[in-house]
Amino acid sequence: MCPPANASILAGRINGSRLVRIEDGGHGLMYQYPEKFGEILLSFLG
Repeated sequence: MCPPANASILAGRINGSRLVRIEDGGHGLMYQYPEKFGEILLSFLG
């Protein structure tokens, strides 16, 4: 498994990226937190 710190490193090296962390969210966070995931996704697509 990749440590969460790697996400910060990647986000810092990708121009225009934005890292969104959801507490206790894992690889299936779209099933764990569908409303929050939807909000973030719509914000990204908008």
